[in-house]
Amino acid sequence: MGLKTNSHQLFDVPLLPLRDVVVFPGTVMPLFVGRSRSAAALEAAMHQGKQIMLVTQKKVTEEEPTSSDDLYDVGTLSTILQMLRLPDNTIKVLVEGQVRCRIQRLQDNGEHWVADIEPIIDQSEDPKQIEALFHSVQSQFDAFAKINRKVPSEVLASVKEITDPNQLVDLVAVHLNLKLAQKQEILALAGLGAR
Repeated sequence: MGLKTNSHQLFDVPLLPLRDVVVFPGTVMPLFVGRSRSAAALEAAMHQGKQIMLVTQKKVTEEEPTSSDDLYDVGTLSTILQMLRLPDNTIKVLVEGQVRCRIQRLQDNGEHWVADIEPIIDQSEDPKQIEALFHSVQSQFDAFAKINRKVPSEVLASVKEITDPNQLVDLVAVHLNLKLAQKQEILALAGLGAR
């Protein structure tokens, strides 16, 4: 994608508030967008390198966020892979999460939200502890998948092949039946450091 994760770089990108989903880095997800301000943010992103900041609203029932207080401050800078306007004027968009980012400043340009964002940098942790947690998560997710039976076999295979702790956390979080606030809490965790 070409985004360098230098903690002093800020990026100014269109922001799309999400009502009932948390998008994680490394995941591809379809979204259906009906709000006019959200459509304007998508159109702006299409003209600015197809990059958009996806941030979850704190209240699912909120029709339209009116300030930064209505949004979580951590989201995912994502790439728009496809965009299609449906006959009912809803937009179906396929996005791929790229990088966890923190909103430093949020502005309303009159048409849509624009955010100054800063990538969240991996934190250095004890490598031995990370290694132990990594293997524990892999084995526990394997046990969960055998009981749950709703986890696709290709996801289970991917979990076994992953070597990056951050990718593992993100993929597992997507497939667990967690409340929105719990998924947001996982997203807001800083990176775990490289293995």
